Amino acid sequence: MTFASVFLLNAYGIDMDLGQQIAMTAMLLLSSKRHGPGSLVIVAAVVPAFGIPAGGIAVLLVIDQLLDMGRTATNILGNAIATAVLGRSHDKAARLQSQHHNDIAEVLEKPN
Repeated sequence: MTFASVFLLNAYGIDMDLGQQIAMTAMLLLSSKRHGPGSLVIVAAVVPAFGIPAGGIAVLLVIDQLLDMGRTATNILGNAIATAVLGRSHDKAARLQSQHHNDIAEVLEKPN
C-alpha cells in the first residue's frame, strides 16, 4: 500500500518530505490488518488526507493484478523457505535422537 501511495505521489508530481511519507506509511499500517483486494480501499481512504487525488486509484486498479501476483509469489516463496528450514532442522534433530538411542542400545547390549 505504501508503494502504491508513493507511485501516486510520483504520478501526480506531488512533493512530500520524509516526515509526511513516514506519517502516511504509519497511517496505512495502522489502518490495515492485511493485504489483498481490500488494500486499494484503504489506500483510497488514506491518500486524500495527504493531498493525493483519490482518482489515482483508478490507475492502480489497472496494474493491481500484476502487483498482487508479485505479492503472492513473495508470500509463497517465504512460506516455502520457512518450511524447508524447519523440515531440515527436524530431520537433523530426528537423526541425532536416533543416533543417541542407538548408542544407548549398544551400551546396554555390551557384556561386562
